[in-house]
Amino acid sequence: MEPPNQAPLDTSHQLTPSDWCLYASLNEELISKEIRLISDRTGWLNTTQSFLFGAFCLIAVSSNNDTVTAQRLMLVIPILGLSTLAACFSGVVGARLVIETLEEQRAEFQQKLNGIFGTNHELIGPERQGKLRDSRRLGGLPFNVISLVLLALWLIILANRVQISFLPGYS
Repeated sequence: MEPPNQAPLDTSHQLTPSDWCLYASLNEELISKEIRLISDRTGWLNTTQSFLFGAFCLIAVSSNNDTVTAQRLMLVIPILGLSTLAACFSGVVGARLVIETLEEQRAEFQQKLNGIFGTNHELIGPERQGKLRDSRRLGGLPFNVISLVLLALWLIILANRVQISFLPGYS
C-alpha cells in the first residue's frame, strides 16, 4: 500500500521564519502521533499475544485437554494469534509509510530552517546520513523481531495441531 502522493511544499510565496517554524512543529506533531500509534499497536500486540499464549498453555497442560472443546480451542487460538499479528503488523506498516512521507517533508523544513537561521542541523528525513543513518532501521528492530518470533511460534503450534507430516514425531 503506497501513501497518497504528496504535493511538494509550495514555497512560491514568502513565508516568515515563524511560519516555517510553525509548519515544522506541526510536521513533528504528526510524526509523533504516528509513532504513538505504532507504540499503541505494539502494546496491543503484546497484550493479545500474552493472553492467547497463556490460554493456549493452560489448555495444553490441563487434564481435560482431550475434550472436543479443548481440541477446537487449541486449533482456533493459533489462528486468532496469527490474525491479530497480521492486523497489528499491517497497522504498523501503514504508520511507517505515513512517517516516511512526513520525514521527507521534515527534511525540506530542516533545509529551509537551516538556511534561514544559518544552522547546520543534520537532516533526519528518510534518507538519513551521518550518525543518524541507521536510526530508522534500528528503531523498528524490536517490533520486527517480536513479530517474526510470534509468527514462527504460532506457525509451529498450528503445524503441530494439524499434524503436518514433515515435523519430527509425525510420520
